[in-house]
Amino acid sequence: MKTVLLVEDNADNTLLIEDVFAFEGVAAKLICVASAEEALEFALHTPPDLVLMDIGLPGMCGLEAT
Repeated sequence: MKTVLLVEDNADNTLLIEDVFAFEGVAAKLICVASAEEALEFALHTPPDLVLMDIGLPGMCGLEAT
């Protein structure tokens, strides 16, 4: 199964993407984190197949992490 890493600090946006994955029957495992630092830590241990990155994050911005 493919893995999608969602990096999003807005809870409403995260819920929206989770709902899209659930209702559309996307055949991928969705992992959600709220910071670029968490995303980098996750990706080092388990490289995702796709990253959906928010660019306006607290701390390290999404562009820098990407």
